[in-house]
Amino acid sequence: MTSILIDRSTFPPQVGFEDLVMDEDEVRLVLDQHGVNATEATVRAVLEQTGGWAYGVRLAAAALAELSRSMQSAVRGAYRHPAGWHDDRNDLDATIELGMTDGLVNRRREDSGMYDALFVVPLTARETDVLKLLAEFCSNEEIAAALVLSMNTVKTHMRSLFQKLSVTRRADAVRRGQALGLC
Repeated sequence: MTSILIDRSTFPPQVGFEDLVMDEDEVRLVLDQHGVNATEATVRAVLEQTGGWAYGVRLAAAALAELSRSMQSAVRGAYRHPAGWHDDRNDLDATIELGMTDGLVNRRREDSGMYDALFVVPLTARETDVLKLLAEFCSNEEIAAALVLSMNTVKTHMRSLFQKLSVTRRADAVRRGQALGLC
């Protein structure tokens, strides 16, 4: 058997992890291609959530584009919302008062920075169920009983839900969920 000598200097260099990860400019470009007018905070949030992996960035961009479209329609009908965000005003006044920031609702009572770290990770079915029960003012015990879960599991879902919605309180989670059309 004859051995063959290979000259490795003729091979291209190896592609490493750092070569595959997108940077902020590349993430911004993908978001722009999907029609998402992203703030610096949004770009950083997408980069952090996806680890810079191209497919994750693409999925996040598509989700943000869809979220932006759904939020615009939510704002148009917001003044008629049963929770009474606004009294009898026309669509233009409601839209101006709510304000549009990158397609997300920025209500006057809430900190505008709250929505800069956009909703990137979708909720699981169970987290959505928990959010709907939160909107009905159910306690953790009532949620556990209704969904046949342990208290620890409910708390885990709540913690994940709060993190994904970028909130720290139950009422904020419900408000954010309603603004996003989740409950």
